Parts: sequence; C-alpha cells; structure tokens
Amino acid sequence: FSPIVIVPVVCVVGLGLFARGFPLLADCVQIGLPMLILLIITQQYLKRLHAKADHILERFALLVCIAVIWAFAAILTVAGAYNTSKSKTQTSCRTDRSYLMSSAP
Repeated sequence: FSPIVIVPVVCVVGLGLFARGFPLLADCVQIGLPMLILLIITQQYLKRLHAKADHILERFALLVCIAVIWAFAAILTVAGAYNTSKSKTQTSCRTDRSYLMSSAP
C-alpha cells in the first residue's frame, strides 16, 4: 500500500463518516463550523503560548469554546441574521428558539 492509494481511501471513508461524527453541524453551519475551528485552535495551538495557558486550556478548552460560540450565536440572533431563515435553521441556530433551558430535565 502506497500513500497514493491510502490517502484517497482514508479521505473517502472519513468523509463518509462525517455525518456520524458531526450530525448537527449541518443544521447550523454558521455556529458549528466556527466552534469546530475554535476548538481545534485552542486544543492544538493556543496551549503552546504560555505554561499557565497550557494548564488552563488542557482542562477548560471546551467550556471556553462553548462560551465564546454561545456569545457569537447570541450576537447573530440579536442582529437578526436568522430572521428570514427556515424554521429548522432558526431552531438550530437562534439562542432564543433553541429551548435549551426549558427542555432540560
């Protein structure tokens, strides 16, 4: 097996399983894609900036990313970015229509 054969096979298998790994990303790409990119940046690159940053980001990188992206989604909601979107997109993307607090047990 050469790299010329293995790379396309891994790419096809990886893209085929993308829907299993990130099922809700396609519902709201405006929120899901920045979250994915920010999480990769904080997990892989920002840890190397400072020793204390490494300690904090090792434990709380996901929580920091969720807080930043939730604030970003709230700004998009208030700005009216989803006013003319489909109802499925509004339910997935808007912070006031996600019913997160009321649907929690």
